[in-house]
Amino acid sequence: MRNPPSSLRARHLEKHLAWGQMFEPEVLKRIGGPAATRRLHTHALIHAAFACLDAAFAEWVALERARTLSDLLDDAFDALR
Repeated sequence: MRNPPSSLRARHLEKHLAWGQMFEPEVLKRIGGPAATRRLHTHALIHAAFACLDAAFAEWVALERARTLSDLLDDAFDALR
């Protein structure tokens, strides 16, 4: 698969960063663990989720929608465990 132009990649990253800021307060409320690492863990989880979504979507397109995006997303999250 060809890479999109850098301007599209930059805009995609900007959207993920903005969405991450929106999700941060809710994830912070729900995450456990030491206060010293909660923010770092929150950011890691949020951006890992976006990476899984991107990977699942790319695979869905590559497979010409032969599998559901939901199943591919589950498989992508399984890779993080």
